[in-house]
Amino acid sequence: SMPVDPDPGAARRTHAMLDRLEARLTTDLRPFARLARNRAQLAEILAEDKQTGAWRIAVVHSLEGAHALGGDLGNVEVFAKRGVAYMTITHFVDKGVGATVNALPYFPDMGTEPPALGLHGFGKELVAEMERTGMLIDVTHLTSIAIDDVLASTKRPPLASHASVRALGDHPYSLTDDHIREITDRGGLIGVLLYPLLLSNYSGPAEAKRWGSLRDTVRTVRHLVKQCGGHQHIAIGSDFGAYITPPKEIERLSDVTVLRSMLLDEFGDEKLVEDVMASNAIAFLETHWGHDA
Repeated sequence: SMPVDPDPGAARRTHAMLDRLEARLTTDLRPFARLARNRAQLAEILAEDKQTGAWRIAVVHSLEGAHALGGDLGNVEVFAKRGVAYMTITHFVDKGVGATVNALPYFPDMGTEPPALGLHGFGKELVAEMERTGMLIDVTHLTSIAIDDVLASTKRPPLASHASVRALGDHPYSLTDDHIREITDRGGLIGVLLYPLLLSNYSGPAEAKRWGSLRDTVRTVRHLVKQCGGHQHIAIGSDFGAYITPPKEIERLSDVTVLRSMLLDEFGDEKLVEDVMASNAIAFLETHWGHDA
């Protein structure tokens, strides 16, 4: 199968963006961060004592949307070997890969299949190839029917890297409780957005900007803990650096300690907070990224 309107230059441009990041990791970012191309390198970086000069932030490549493949499934293996840990099936537009929700209303999906559909033929082949190569499958931005299709066609634990929940914010983007339970029952991971507009039922972006806060994120974590019967498959997936308006308490990710404090106030459990803020995501990647040798 072929996606709609494939761009043959997409993969080349994606590699160029990865090249730029990797170049910075060897120059101005070298004192702060290191790239992990596989789970073993990730574990090695994170094992460094933070008190030593060798410690660095671990950087992991990921892609948002299979349009980056340029219509060529062979690029999945190329990107996987380069160190891309996971990829969302779609982003804002369908592109003949899978039905996508309209997360931002000013990005119309013109001329593609109706949103009631799930994965297209190319999308089903993509899921199989990602499973074969060990690239993790991210269901963020897919419609509920497309998520059903992914769950029906893969055995590996799924990822929803930056998600909200339908029970608290009635948006097509948000995960239903059934999907929340199925993802976590399979050993998957759900990362909670730091985007009040999708975390609650504000009437629009202006209202979300005015009234939205990290309380929306904390409330979402609480709902997930209840639905999942525990916190082991919950993480934070900020989506910073994209189009979102962040909560008023956080202007940049270095302010994330505010969220840590609010979660501790809510749950009173240091281990839960540490797991949700970091350890669950690390464990998921170290366990499921790639294949066992």
